[in-house]
Amino acid sequence: VLTFDDGTEDHYSLAAPLLEDQSLRGIFYVSTAMLDTPGYMTRDQCRDLGSRGHAIESHGHSHAPVQTIPRESLAVELAQSREELLMIGECKIRSLAAVGGYIDSQLEEAAAIAGFYSLRTLKWGYNEKPGFLWESININRSIGNVMFQALIEPRRILVKKLFYAAKEAAKASLMKNAYYRIRNGRYFFNKKQMGDPRKIRRPDCA
Repeated sequence: VLTFDDGTEDHYSLAAPLLEDQSLRGIFYVSTAMLDTPGYMTRDQCRDLGSRGHAIESHGHSHAPVQTIPRESLAVELAQSREELLMIGECKIRSLAAVGGYIDSQLEEAAAIAGFYSLRTLKWGYNEKPGFLWESININRSIGNVMFQALIEPRRILVKKLFYAAKEAAKASLMKNAYYRIRNGRYFFNKKQMGDPRKIRRPDCA
């Protein structure tokens, strides 16, 4: 299953047609506050994707990371997103993708209460059994074809899981700014070697 976050306009104009050329369909997680704004899909485009067999699901309403949303406001955030998407039509709204992949027990409980049947995380892995929490393989526009192929091949799974765990541990132990300076240092090295990936119109997906 290919999932796409944020509901940017290129998901409609680029990603969906590419999937359909291969007889595939995707899951598009959208933040309802961003719909009908420049650079993002419109409600009509979401309805059209749904009629073509794609799934439109929730990426929250405001696109705020859940750890920044007060506990008393989280239920409202999720309910508003789900209700607005249901009003579009052609959308069943069964799944939620947390902004930034941040998951905790509070979000799990709030998502279940709001009526979601699954919660897609950014925890690296393959989903071999049905469950409420979905693992994923995060792909972004800075990943080239060779790395993409290595990520999706079901080999060396343990090594990949250990790498993900090490990255999450680095996030937890380093100050946030320090972690992103290190990560961006790798990005700029790759940019010199492969060209600036920001110039490549490749939709982000997970």
